[in-house]
This record gives sequence, structure tokens and C-alpha cells, in this order.
Amino acid sequence: MHHIVHYCRSRNLQLLDQTMVLKGLWPVRSDEGSIRLRRRYHFEFTSTGQVRNKGMIELIGRKIQDLQLEAHILPMEEDNLH
Repeated sequence: MHHIVHYCRSRNLQLLDQTMVLKGLWPVRSDEGSIRLRRRYHFEFTSTGQVRNKGMIELIGRKIQDLQLEAHILPMEEDNLH
């Protein structure tokens, strides 16, 4: 799931291994009129290395439709969790 990996890295968050879970899959019509798959994934991440937080990403085709992160501590820029 490269979208969420890139998103977490760019914000100095660590995506926790083995936590991406497909929670929903639906056919939908895209803005262009074609049929696409809407997929919803739940995942866990950490900003401190100690606390697990939850997140959700929803895609239509390869485009991000929605991305939500549970409230979390913002990591300091010099801290690197990767």
C-alpha cells in the first residue's frame, strides 16, 4: 500500500507492520463514468514508537478518496522512527 507508506514517511510517522487490513470493497462509478473499486483499509501507526494509533484510508481505483488518522502526538523533526 504505497499511498499510506509514503504519507507516513513524509510526516515522520511509522506504519506498523502487518496492520493493513482490507475492511471494505465496493464497485462505484468514477467521475469519468467508468466502474472502479472503492477499497477501505484500516491500519495502525505510531508517532512516538510507544503508542499505537489507528488510521483509515479509502481509495477509488488508485486515487485517495479519504484518509483519517486518530489524534496523535506530532513527532519532532529530528526524531526519526524509520
